[in-house]
Parts: sequence; structure tokens; C-alpha cells
Amino acid sequence: MSASVLLEVSGQEYGQDSRLNLLDLLDGPTGGPSSLVLRGEPGTGKSALLEDLAARAPGHGLRVLRACGAETEAELPFSGVHQLLYPLREYIDRLPPTQREALHRAFGLADGPQPSRFVISAAALALVGAAASAEGPLLLLVDDVSGIDRASAEVLGFVARRLSGQPVLFVAAVTEADPVTLSAGLPELRVRPRRVDAPVAPARLRSVTPPPAPVPLTGPPAELTAQERRIAGLAAQGLTNKQIGEQLFLSHRTVGTHLYKIFPKLGITSRAALRDALARLGQ
Repeated sequence: MSASVLLEVSGQEYGQDSRLNLLDLLDGPTGGPSSLVLRGEPGTGKSALLEDLAARAPGHGLRVLRACGAETEAELPFSGVHQLLYPLREYIDRLPPTQREALHRAFGLADGPQPSRFVISAAALALVGAAASAEGPLLLLVDDVSGIDRASAEVLGFVARRLSGQPVLFVAAVTEADPVTLSAGLPELRVRPRRVDAPVAPARLRSVTPPPAPVPLTGPPAELTAQERRIAGLAAQGLTNKQIGEQLFLSHRTVGTHLYKIFPKLGITSRAALRDALARLGQ
């Protein structure tokens, strides 16, 4: 009997020629849960699901930030927060002084006594919000939570439980033995292997077709609404979501939601490509 691994995620089965698209389950940053925990024993495919999600996300207009637990750093306070959020450090200066100082110390950018974990947690949440407001939707991925230091697990759990309404998605992979410091209170999907010889109902498998490569558009995009064209034009000029919102009397979150839809329509994956995409379209 073959023991090749198939996946069963919360009762839904996926074979070797099928794969789970977590973006479908999360329904993007504007619907469904904002945070999700994949729970299962080592070797059940949780990391593969995160890899697949990371590969798909840019095509949906999300910037991907990742952290992976390491035993060698498990005793270093805030090393996990540093790994995940340090790439957003350019937005620290937009935060209030207390939060700015807390992150500078947590990231090793300034000396001084260690701030309270609540202050650092609030600062991390504010940093994610500032980055999402400026850039658009974010995807935060944390793998091997067992190797994440306890201080970071507390901070990241705090952040993950407060992302509702923001254009940010958070997905973490944990085992049954991991402490619930990070995952407490978050929706979960349970992942476990299936044997190849176990019956799998074809109706429960989702067929997979690799996503097509973006095709440059050559004419006016009938899909883009007038509002989306205005937002895309302002974003191409370098305006932040907040600045665009002020001009169009929209919230920065609404602007982020529009950009989330605009990117795939234009066949691009980042704000940097907006100018050329709109130039090709004569916008």
C-alpha cells in the first residue's frame, strides 16, 4: 500500500493533482477571516500551503512578509517580530513617539530599557496599518511557530487578533504541541495527511490550473470603473492610500480595497508597475 501524502484540511480533501488555495478561504482582505491558523503535525504539508499562498499572493496585489521560527533564535526576544516586520521599518517614523521608540528598541536600532510588550504590540499593529495604508494589502506569513520566541509570539498574536477591517491577512502554521500564545482566539484549519489508498470523493477535490501569466492589456479596460481609474492614476503618481482617500473623500481602507481589485485587472502585481500599465492603456 502506498503511503503518499494527500491533504485533508478541515474535512476537505486535496490530492496530488489538486491544491488548496487559501486565498479562496480567506476571501481576500475585504471578507472572511483576516487571520488564520493552520494546525497539524510536522510533515502534513502546512509549509507547502504557505509556500503556495506566498506564490499566489502577488498576483492578487498583496505584498508578502514572512517569518520562520528557528531554534537558534527562540531565546532572542522579539527576533520573530524583527524577521517579519523589519522590512516595514521605513514606516516607523509615521508612528507616535512612544510607539516609534518602542520599535526602535525592539529592532535594535536604539539603546534603552526594553518597553512593555503591550506597547511593542500596539506599535507593531500600528506599523502594519501604516504600511498597508501606504502600499496596499499585505500578507503576513509565519511558519514553524514552535521556533518563534515567546515575546514575538505574544506580539504577533496580539496583531493577528486585531486585523479585522484592515487590508491585511495573517496566516500561521502551528503543530498540536505548540503553545497557544500566538494562535489563541484565531480561526483554525486542521491539516492532516491521508493515505493514497483511502477513498477520496472526486466531487470534493478542487482541480488545479496554474494561474495564467499576466497579459499586457492593449485597450481600455472595460472592467475598470471610473473610480478605479481615478484611484489607479493617483497611485501611479506616488500618492499614498491616505492621500488618495483625502482627494476622493474615501477611507484609506476603501482605497486599498480598490487597488486590490485593480492590480489583477491591469495584469500587474505592484504599485510600481501602475504608471507603465496606465501609459499602455492611455489612461
